[in-house]
Amino acid sequence: MTSPVVDIWVVCPECGQRYQDWYRPSINLTLDSFDEEYLREATTSKCPECGYVVEHAALVVGPDGVWRFRGGTGDAAGKRAGKKAGRKKEGKRPGSNRPRRHG
Repeated sequence: MTSPVVDIWVVCPECGQRYQDWYRPSINLTLDSFDEEYLREATTSKCPECGYVVEHAALVVGPDGVWRFRGGTGDAAGKRAGKKAGRKKEGKRPGSNRPRRHG
């Protein structure tokens, strides 16, 4: 079963903008025929301020019946429009001007 849409609040790790969006925590492609564009829309949020794309963790069962994880990693996985995903920001916490604490 594909999970229902979940309304969420997102804080952009790039610019700190807070905005409301939605996503689907799980998608079953053996029951629903969503295309790749919808899968991307249902598992990401795009910041309306700077265009940064946050990838949400989702469980997707493919047409072959195999479950795969898609998107986030628990860290703020994402990308600025047109750049590679998973870019890490060194030395700063996402959405903060304060340095990260290690330890």
